[in-house]
Amino acid sequence: MKMFLMAEHFNLKKTLSSIELFIILLLFVFIPISPAATNILGVLLIPLWLLRGEFSADWTFIKGQPIFWAFLVYLLLYP
Repeated sequence: MKMFLMAEHFNLKKTLSSIELFIILLLFVFIPISPAATNILGVLLIPLWLLRGEFSADWTFIKGQPIFWAFLVYLLLYP
Protein backbone atom coordinates (compact mmCIF):
# COMPACT_ATOMS: atom_id res chain seq x y z
CA MET A 1 0.00 0.00 0.00
CA LYS A 2 2.79 2.41 0.89
CA MET A 3 4.54 1.75 -2.43
CA PHE A 4 1.31 2.54 -4.29
CA LEU A 5 0.98 5.88 -2.49
CA MET A 6 4.58 6.77 -3.29
CA ALA A 7 3.95 6.01 -6.97
CA GLU A 8 0.93 8.32 -6.92
CA HIS A 9 3.03 11.00 -5.22
CA PHE A 10 5.74 10.89 -7.88
CA ASN A 11 3.15 10.86 -10.64
CA LEU A 12 1.55 13.98 -9.13
CA LYS A 13 4.90 15.79 -9.10
CA LYS A 14 5.50 14.85 -12.73
CA THR A 15 2.04 16.10 -13.67
CA LEU A 16 2.55 19.38 -11.80
CA SER A 17 5.91 19.87 -13.53
CA SER A 18 4.28 19.31 -16.92
CA ILE A 19 1.55 21.83 -16.13
CA GLU A 20 4.17 24.34 -14.96
CA LEU A 21 6.10 23.92 -18.21
CA PHE A 22 2.94 24.40 -20.27
CA ILE A 23 2.03 27.58 -18.36
CA ILE A 24 5.57 28.94 -18.82
CA LEU A 25 5.33 28.30 -22.56
CA LEU A 26 1.96 30.08 -22.65
CA LEU A 27 3.51 32.92 -20.68
CA PHE A 28 6.15 33.45 -23.37
CA VAL A 29 3.51 33.29 -26.10
CA PHE A 30 1.31 35.91 -24.42
CA ILE A 31 4.06 38.39 -23.47
CA PRO A 32 3.71 40.42 -26.70
CA ILE A 33 -0.05 39.86 -26.94
CA SER A 34 -1.72 40.46 -23.58
CA PRO A 35 -0.33 41.83 -20.31
CA ALA A 36 -3.44 40.61 -18.47
CA ALA A 37 -2.87 37.02 -19.64
CA THR A 38 0.75 37.13 -18.49
CA ASN A 39 -0.36 38.35 -15.06
CA ILE A 40 -2.92 35.56 -14.74
CA LEU A 41 -0.46 32.90 -15.88
CA GLY A 42 2.17 34.22 -13.48
CA VAL A 43 -0.30 33.99 -10.60
CA LEU A 44 -1.20 30.42 -11.63
CA LEU A 45 2.47 29.39 -11.44
CA ILE A 46 2.82 30.24 -7.75
CA PRO A 47 0.40 27.63 -6.32
CA LEU A 48 1.74 24.98 -8.72
CA TRP A 49 5.28 25.67 -7.53
CA LEU A 50 4.13 25.48 -3.90
CA LEU A 51 2.24 22.22 -4.50
CA ARG A 52 5.26 20.62 -6.15
CA GLY A 53 7.30 21.39 -3.04
CA GLU A 54 10.86 20.77 -4.26
CA PHE A 55 12.22 24.02 -2.84
CA SER A 56 15.75 22.85 -2.01
CA ALA A 57 16.21 21.30 -5.46
CA ASP A 58 14.93 24.49 -7.08
CA TRP A 59 17.24 26.66 -4.98
CA THR A 60 20.24 24.45 -5.79
CA PHE A 61 19.44 24.73 -9.49
CA ILE A 62 18.99 28.52 -9.34
CA LYS A 63 22.24 29.02 -7.39
CA GLY A 64 24.13 27.21 -10.15
CA GLN A 65 22.93 29.57 -12.88
CA PRO A 66 25.28 32.48 -13.68
CA ILE A 67 22.39 34.55 -15.06
CA PHE A 68 20.76 34.49 -11.60
CA TRP A 69 23.83 36.07 -10.01
CA ALA A 70 24.14 38.65 -12.79
CA PHE A 71 20.47 39.57 -12.39
CA LEU A 72 20.85 39.78 -8.61
CA VAL A 73 23.86 42.11 -8.90
CA TYR A 74 21.92 44.25 -11.38
CA LEU A 75 18.97 44.52 -8.98
CA LEU A 76 21.25 45.42 -6.08
CA LEU A 77 23.13 48.08 -8.05
CA TYR A 78 20.15 49.67 -9.82
CA PRO A 79 17.06 49.46 -7.61
